[in-house]
Formats: sequence, C-alpha cells, structure tokens
Amino acid sequence: SGSASLRAEQQRQAEEVAAFEAYKARETARLVRERRVLERQAKALLKVPDRKEREEVEALRRELEAARADGKAKESRWRLAAERLHRQVASSQAEVGELKEEVRILERARLGTAWLPGPSQTWVP
Repeated sequence: SGSASLRAEQQRQAEEVAAFEAYKARETARLVRERRVLERQAKALLKVPDRKEREEVEALRRELEAARADGKAKESRWRLAAERLHRQVASSQAEVGELKEEVRILERARLGTAWLPGPSQTWVP
C-alpha cells in the first residue's frame, strides 16, 4: 500500500507539474501578446508629436507663410519694375529712332540735299 500511495503521489505531482507547465505556457503566450500590444502603443505614442514639437511645427508654418507673403510682395515689386523698365526701353527706342531721323535730315541739309519728311517727300534747296 506504501508503493501504491507513492505512485499515486508521483502521479499527482506529475499532473500538477503538467498543469503548471500548461499554465506557464498560457501565461507566457499572454505576456508575449501584451508586450506586442504595448510595443505597438509605444511606437504610436512616439509618432504623436508632443506639445513642444507641435509648437515648433506651428512656428515653422507661420515662418513659411511669412516667407511666402514676402516672396509674393517682392515678385509683385519686381514685375512692376520690369514693366516700367520695358516702357522706358520702348520710349527710349522711339526717341532714338526720332533722333536718328533728325540726324539724317540735318545731315542731308548740311550736304545741301534736304528732303522734307512726309508723303510728298519734297526737296528743299
């Protein structure tokens, strides 16, 4: 009866060890799952900007807007200056043309063969 009780005790201990090993495997799997979940949550939290980063992003956004507005104002001034210079060039070219014609007329007059400009192109001695 001592050997039967020893076998029964060994059987009970083996069952307890098997139950504990099954419990340990379930708990280990649960802890691994929880750890994965926590790691994903930690990564997500790291991606979310904190207050300081949000303030920095907002400051950079304002700086960018100011730079864009400044760029538009400069571009507008440059465009107006370019248009004014184009008008001055056209006016100067017209004036140069008129002066060349006047020089041609005066040169002919100096040479004694002056022609009056115009449709009749009359000769003046």
